[in-house]
Amino acid sequence: MMSFIWIDLSSFLISLMAGVIFGLFLYQVKLTRFDTIVGQLVLKDFTLFKVVLSAALVTSFGLYLQGVIGFKPQLLISNLSLERAIIGGTIFGLGFALLGYCPATAVGAIAEGTKDGITGLFGMIAGSIVYTAVHPKIVQYFRSEGLKTLTFHEFFNMPELVAVIVFLVLVIFFEFYYLNKKN
Repeated sequence: MMSFIWIDLSSFLISLMAGVIFGLFLYQVKLTRFDTIVGQLVLKDFTLFKVVLSAALVTSFGLYLQGVIGFKPQLLISNLSLERAIIGGTIFGLGFALLGYCPATAVGAIAEGTKDGITGLFGMIAGSIVYTAVHPKIVQYFRSEGLKTLTFHEFFNMPELVAVIVFLVLVIFFEFYYLNKKN
């Protein structure tokens, strides 16, 4: 039996607007282009990598600032399971490599008018149907304890601010010095 999660209209509209803004951003930096994605996969165009690193940096800094002002967001951090990571990464990676898009960039490519993104949309729908069908049968297998949940600053045993600064320095070095030097 399938169940659906229904949300109120305002949450839906906020999510829809955030998705549209995100899609426009993907379009603006050319991440809805097949060539840009494949360029990353063959290590020739690092646009995708730079955007992901920048997003991680902004998110980590934003989460830290929220903690400073007293708003501690609830983060859902699952226990690390190497099995789940390998299986999920393999499935995602195969789809990503075969299609040349991840789910977000495929939807952006469809909005841009490309036909190859539509193929990916059918794949996402088929994958969702298969996952929904097999989930009840495999959920018990993957409910293992896994490894202890650790965040970056806990893993390296440092204060949150120091972890954010270290991450910032690493991203700046890697993204703006190393990757630009390679290109």
